[in-house]
Amino acid sequence: MRRTLKIRSTDVDRALESAQSLLSGMFPPQSDGDRFDPALNWVPIAIHATREANHDSLLNPSGFPCARYKHLRQIVADEISAHLLDKYRPLVDFVRPHLNISKEKPIKMVQLVALRHIKPEIIHNLPQPKWVHKKWGEFGNKTTIELIMEIRQKSWLPYFNGNEEIIRLNGGVLLNDLLLRLNFVSQGNAKKLDASKMVLYSSHDSTLLGLLSALNVKVPSNALDLPPYSACAMIELYEERQNARGNKNYFVKLFYQRNRILEPMAIAGCETKCDLINFLQILEPRSIRGGEEELKILCNEKESNSAARRMGNIPAINHGTQSTVINGR
Repeated sequence: MRRTLKIRSTDVDRALESAQSLLSGMFPPQSDGDRFDPALNWVPIAIHATREANHDSLLNPSGFPCARYKHLRQIVADEISAHLLDKYRPLVDFVRPHLNISKEKPIKMVQLVALRHIKPEIIHNLPQPKWVHKKWGEFGNKTTIELIMEIRQKSWLPYFNGNEEIIRLNGGVLLNDLLLRLNFVSQGNAKKLDASKMVLYSSHDSTLLGLLSALNVKVPSNALDLPPYSACAMIELYEERQNARGNKNYFVKLFYQRNRILEPMAIAGCETKCDLINFLQILEPRSIRGGEEELKILCNEKESNSAARRMGNIPAINHGTQSTVINGR
């Protein structure tokens, strides 16, 4: 188990708890010899969380100290916020007293979307005041909370896919990690990795959106909707023989599980069953091949064109198999 599986989490309680819950269900004791306590149907599996959450470039890139990303994100935020606050003006004025903001002060987007925290309360069947469920005919008869979540979606998504530079700064390190693992395994070097069969990452909705944006997922069309609790993106590498001589071919399949429904995914330029070489060639430009070291350089660049420096190369493809899972919460 220890040589085939690696679990990495951000150092945040809810992410660690998600990882623990997942492992408990996926890997119960296989025999009485595995049980250290006969009363427990559980076997301990190590979870690695070696970085502070706000300095984790792999699993919490949106919280990583990156001046360039924050600058680009602010530009996007200013644009989209002005548009949305104007478009949903009747709703904004309606919730003003519930936000305890006087008429003399403008409502900021961050204040408006803070109402999204009502959604988990609804999921857990906690009673809500009538204004939360008020229906708005001018907005497709949606309720107040549905509109708040809609605004959250529209205002937040550009932080991850606003332009190519944003996509790369936010999802490039994690994408690079996955591409290198897939390629390394295909060369027959799986045993040299920290996990030869599966890597599990327990992180956050922002991590998941950053990765899905970097992957440029086109199927399903709503893949970039706000991820629900326990949403999970899976990237699997398959090996198949092409002829009797044993020549091998490798392909990648992607899946997205949310709300207990598993859906196949496809990236732009490839089918749901994507040849590994094609997969790597399509996505490599969005990866940050130098990992955190290169990210720090890019984060300090004033102009994106001057940040074209590349570090390292993805080697040629030969042999292997692996599954990689991203678990977002």
